[in-house]
Amino acid sequence: MIAPMFDTVLNLPLAALRRLARAVRELDERRRASGSEPVARVDLGLRRSPLDIPDDFQTHALTITVDRLRQLQATGEGPAVVDVRAAADFARGHIPGALSMPGDSIVMGLAEIPPGRGIVVVGDRAGREARRVTRFLRYRGLDESWMLDGGFPAWKDAVGPGT
Repeated sequence: MIAPMFDTVLNLPLAALRRLARAVRELDERRRASGSEPVARVDLGLRRSPLDIPDDFQTHALTITVDRLRQLQATGEGPAVVDVRAAADFARGHIPGALSMPGDSIVMGLAEIPPGRGIVVVGDRAGREARRVTRFLRYRGLDESWMLDGGFPAWKDAVGPGT
């Protein structure tokens, strides 16, 4: 049942996929506004997450410090900041200019990230989700991707509550 669905998706023109991604993002925004779970989090019965990568994938230097991120932002051409915490946490405070992409929504949200810029992924202090997303980005060839060491709490401790 799922295989024919994937065949259909893989054969859609790119413009149609973009429209689909835009429609899902808009639906997610409406669902979040009403307090419902985003579509990207609804269980579709798939066994694997789109962010899953091979266990043996090796990468290096995944983290960036708050100080280094601030230095890069001061240049005016700093990396895009993607916050992978829950939407409610993002609403309570986030790094100015950050994009909210909780859960697996980064897969469709990549189109929102300006090309040619690095990406800093922000999570909670433990950083499990941020690490998973950063490894996914690196696996997909976005080598200029890092996770913020200490997550948003480290930013808040160093800079203040954010937006």
